[in-house]
Amino acid sequence: MNGDLTWQFQDPKLQTPRDLTVDDTGFVLVIGETSNNVFAISPDGQIGREVLNNLDKPYAIDFDKTSKLMVITKITGSANVYQKM
Repeated sequence: MNGDLTWQFQDPKLQTPRDLTVDDTGFVLVIGETSNNVFAISPDGQIGREVLNNLDKPYAIDFDKTSKLMVITKITGSANVYQKM
């Protein structure tokens, strides 16, 4: 790795990116802290789409590649678990 920028992604629906993880297919999952959503961005950064919305103050995200579970913690201290289909 030489530090060169590989790709950059922006979408007006993704506001204040807070945390990220990578799923089992290489998609980057990003929490939008003030947009209260999760975006999935393709491994090449060319395609992004909102995969969850109407979250209440999301703070952190993790994805377990074995169980295919996504865990989203909230600033309020609670957590939600989602199964990838």
